[in-house]
Amino acid sequence: MTFLQQIGLSTANYNPDVEIMTRSDSTVDYHFVINTTDRSQTINNPYADQIDILSQQIIPRTYELPPFEVLIFRTSH
Repeated sequence: MTFLQQIGLSTANYNPDVEIMTRSDSTVDYHFVINTTDRSQTINNPYADQIDILSQQIIPRTYELPPFEVLIFRTSH
């Protein structure tokens, strides 16, 4: 059993080769999705159908993240 399962979180969408982190200021959250490997990773994008700041492209729910690629999404809070 993984740590996430032990604390009651689903691991169905978990990929250990993709880091997801958020940085915030008083009005905006920036979400970083980072492929940390030299292989493409199929991800279940938690920010589906939002615009990636770097590419200015809408990124779907299922996405093939190229090696060492970074996506950045901005959301208001």
